[in-house]
Amino acid sequence: MDTLAQARQFRSNAPLELRFPTLRAMLEAQVKTRPDSLYLISYDQVGTRTCQTYSEFFERVGQGAARLTSLGVKRGDRVATFAANHAETVVAYFATLSLGACLVPVNMTEDAERRKFILENSEARVLLALGDFTQAALSMATEIEQISHVVQLTGALLPGATAWVTPELPPMLPDTLPEAEDEALIVYTSGTTGAPKGVVLTQANLVADAHTLAVWNQIEPSQRMMCVLPIHHVNGLVVTLITPMY
Repeated sequence: MDTLAQARQFRSNAPLELRFPTLRAMLEAQVKTRPDSLYLISYDQVGTRTCQTYSEFFERVGQGAARLTSLGVKRGDRVATFAANHAETVVAYFATLSLGACLVPVNMTEDAERRKFILENSEARVLLALGDFTQAALSMATEIEQISHVVQLTGALLPGATAWVTPELPPMLPDTLPEAEDEALIVYTSGTTGAPKGVVLTQANLVADAHTLAVWNQIEPSQRMMCVLPIHHVNGLVVTLITPMY
């Protein structure tokens, strides 16, 4: 179907013709098609540039999935993050989604009371934290019974935290595949006039969003998209992480 025909489809009630049923299927297909093409370019706080090809990113995702599996995370479980824009956050997101687990990104500019509410309301079992947020994650986990593990994504490992991807951890994705209608993402509203509300998106929702963005904006594989918004919310996550992969 050409771009014009797809654009017309968006204006009708016809179902979208998605190339992939789930995010894991999308990642695996792209690894087979373009293993040596760049997927992610990131810069740290001092400007050091790091590049990951699709095959390199897939290996990291497999290691992350192996870590989550070792902690008992399975399809349908909720995994929360105390994180910010960082390459390892992206790996953690896709590791969670590739298992068929549901990602719960927490906005770290929220106050502690709201963060605690989100963790409790989402029933997250595991909390992933970037180095700078690990102590806050460990402290909060002691107050929330359902959180069984705090996993530290970066930095020197703090007492009580579990290490994330380690060299001896072989990549592994389970045989159980996610399905299109599996919950994939819960994004909480700001809760300006009350408690935050969780908005649930499925695997198919996210793939359809990426499809629509890619076709409507005529995004091609040779192009690059710059992420300038926080990836704990849908724009940063869907527009500039999932859409380029699509």
